[in-house]
Amino acid sequence: PAWGGGGGGGSRMVGAGMRVTGSTPGATPDQMAAWLARLAVNKEGVLYEDSFTQIGVKTDYSGTQGKVNLFLGNKKPEAITDLKVAVEFNSSVTGMCGNPGSVIEPRQQMQIAVSVECRAPFRGALPLTIAFAIGFEQREVRLSLPVVVSKFLRPLPLLDAAFSSKWEGMGSAEEIQVHSNEKWCNEQTLKALMLNGLHLALVDNRGNGALAAAGTLAGVAGECVLLECVLTSAASNLFSLTVKASHPDLKAAMEDLLSVVLQSTRK
Repeated sequence: PAWGGGGGGGSRMVGAGMRVTGSTPGATPDQMAAWLARLAVNKEGVLYEDSFTQIGVKTDYSGTQGKVNLFLGNKKPEAITDLKVAVEFNSSVTGMCGNPGSVIEPRQQMQIAVSVECRAPFRGALPLTIAFAIGFEQREVRLSLPVVVSKFLRPLPLLDAAFSSKWEGMGSAEEIQVHSNEKWCNEQTLKALMLNGLHLALVDNRGNGALAAAGTLAGVAGECVLLECVLTSAASNLFSLTVKASHPDLKAAMEDLLSVVLQSTRK
């Protein structure tokens, strides 16, 4: 399972939000979920592809601001017409989607710029709808723009004693059991995910066998997230994950994100 779109009040499962309508089959929900999970922790890559189009993404984030460039490619020898692109923003993530032209010529590509700003903790990703006609085919692709809360996190460097003090001060939290993709069982790969994919700082001198990390949400005073991740069974790729945060939506968002990414496979 994976999230699709969401706002401050909750997240949406991928099966309910991401789909393709048209007379010719498109990518499967599982494939779309895999692309989304990969882009949630990477700056660029493929968001969607079928026999008609390929949609790529390149991103750049600084503080509370983000720029997402969409690249819509027409794979057919006929023009794409009646193109419409819409992003659903909300009170936690505001922004603007560039106004594309209505035509993509055969075998050509169009770039669409989307700007985003994080104003509060949020769950899920932003719903994205792309509709077009090509020949006699009318298609609508409902996706999720890979703008997730971790894109706006900044590392919070802490020594073990300071981390432990913050951890205890945030009260109790339920452990989540996650059966992971095998690649994340490699400690260095998991550390790279925390550092480069989730923009967290690893905790120095942590001696309890857990991989601990911390971060703050840019531009939102006092909002921070702490997590501990323990590989409890290498044989079954089982992780025990505990997340604490100053805001319930930030906690839930990181739990959602980590569960999805750790279970995902690259397709």
